[in-house]
Amino acid sequence: MLDVLQCCFSSSDVDATVHAVGELGGLAASLISREDFAARDLFRVMSHDYATFVHSANVAMYAGLLAHGLGMRRHDIELVISGGLLHDLGKLEIPDRILTKPGRLTEEEFEIVKRHPGEGFRQLARREDLTFGQLMMVYQHHERLDGVGYPVGCVDDEIHSWGRLCAVVDIFEAVTSKRPYRTPMSREAACNLIRRDSGRGLDQEMVECWISIIQNAMPK
Repeated sequence: MLDVLQCCFSSSDVDATVHAVGELGGLAASLISREDFAARDLFRVMSHDYATFVHSANVAMYAGLLAHGLGMRRHDIELVISGGLLHDLGKLEIPDRILTKPGRLTEEEFEIVKRHPGEGFRQLARREDLTFGQLMMVYQHHERLDGVGYPVGCVDDEIHSWGRLCAVVDIFEAVTSKRPYRTPMSREAACNLIRRDSGRGLDQEMVECWISIIQNAMPK
């Protein structure tokens, strides 16, 4: 899965990328929906390395797990996974020197990073093979219920449910993955982090469902 996504993201062909993630979404949804699927194994596989394509794949699988935990239909789980694979497409427009910078970003650099949801949405908005919910995963995954997110500062119900879902797993993946500038958090610490933001910036129901999934996947 990661090899295919890496090839897509390495090219500038958005059509090929969207087609590939649609197929990958179907495969991943089939896997997650199986009764014998082991979430614990998935978390172990996903903890190796960091790059935008790895982050996107991890977020996609996490989004699928959360969608399944929330009782979404299989078809919608497939769409959510595909949306997760595309959610950071706009980061391809950010210079590598910023994405891989080992230290703290300057205010100017962070403003450049904050453009990526809008850039990803711009590239995908006119496509007829993506749903509104998928587009909102791309555009709203950094929005917060309290209005201090970006790119536009949406509040409460202005944020699509799939955007809220993506926000939860995006934060969790970001803080538990290796970065050039910090060591990863433990899953327990990450759960505590998102729980502190539950009901303020993050959707409370989705946070609690995700924490339950994580706790069930952790070794006893």
